Amino acid sequence: MICKGNSAALIFSRALLGVSQGPNRLTARIMDLLENVHLTLPIAAAAGVLLTLLGVSFAALIGSESMYARNHRQNGTHSSPHASRLLLVGSPSAVAPYLNGAQLRPSAEVAGTLLVNGDGSLSFNGRPIGSLADLVQETVIDEVVVASPNGDLDVQSLAASCAEMGITFRTLVKMPLVGTGRYTAEPVSPGAYLLSMESVPNAPLRLFLKRVIDIVAALAGLLICAMVWLWCGRRIRRETGASTIFRQERVGRHGRRFVLYKFRTMCADAEAQLKDLLHLNEMRGSIFKMRNDPRVTPLGRKLRATYLDEFPQFWNVLKGEMSLVGTRPPTPAEVASYQPHHRRRLAMKPGITGLWQLSGNGTVNDFEEIVRTDCQYIDHWSLALDLVLIAKTIVRVLKKPGW
Repeated sequence: MICKGNSAALIFSRALLGVSQGPNRLTARIMDLLENVHLTLPIAAAAGVLLTLLGVSFAALIGSESMYARNHRQNGTHSSPHASRLLLVGSPSAVAPYLNGAQLRPSAEVAGTLLVNGDGSLSFNGRPIGSLADLVQETVIDEVVVASPNGDLDVQSLAASCAEMGITFRTLVKMPLVGTGRYTAEPVSPGAYLLSMESVPNAPLRLFLKRVIDIVAALAGLLICAMVWLWCGRRIRRETGASTIFRQERVGRHGRRFVLYKFRTMCADAEAQLKDLLHLNEMRGSIFKMRNDPRVTPLGRKLRATYLDEFPQFWNVLKGEMSLVGTRPPTPAEVASYQPHHRRRLAMKPGITGLWQLSGNGTVNDFEEIVRTDCQYIDHWSLALDLVLIAKTIVRVLKKPGW
């Protein structure tokens, strides 16, 4: 006796073989044998027979599909009834790189190429045709891909014909290839898209979270800054003969000018003395730095050693001119001597701390290496990287190796 479910399984298995293309005779004989054996078995053995039956059915389906695809590839026709068939529109040189179809769409194949002649007539695979509507009467077209529109092609009419017949219309757009960055597309209006090559991070949510971290850190940093000011403000004025806070114009993101704030660690006329010290510069390139700078006051050395002189910059962070983590903010004089590739370090907001400040400050004396480090930070920026650099900065401050 057979249960109704097993009888249904036999019908289902035969249905699987029925939808497979070109079922082979061996499979049919195996199916007949299994069915006869199943009819003689008790219900207790039905489960094993059922599994065997379904397994053979699926194997026959997969094998038949494979043979069907191979036969049609050899005959020059489409490889599978399930593949999306593309019609490429454009010049021979424009469509040549995409003739296998897979470069444009996964599991797709090219049905042929449509060329627009100088007189406006159409030709499909070298023979003239009247219109796209005429073409779809004789061959299967799922998608139309315009690879190289020209003045003779009425793209609007072609797209309208595709929409009328339910055919997907696509346009291939090629952007210039550059060494860095990534490509994005965003809608501007119906049918219009802004294609971009972005060489800097452009992730709105992550950048928003970075800004939130900046604001929280800035509020905490300004609280510490106020305590430092109460502790050393009078002594700074006494040693330098000037105000406690040092203000200097710096260059931020893409050339934006802003006033940077620090606790004053040098004498009042430090900027005027700079030209007499340029020959003692320990750096190579568009940056000045010297370890034993005579302009630094005794208290200034202590503030620099503990990085306390940097805390007023949290006001720049709160205003949005700087970030907690970023590149070093240069002076206008430094930027004036930049080569074009140096300006890439200005692509993100400058920061109080950063990759170069932690890994190269005090050890790297080549400006080109600084630029490479800054660009490395920009190329690999992430919130996780910022958090790692913040943690390393806290450890560095506690060890007090500043200069």
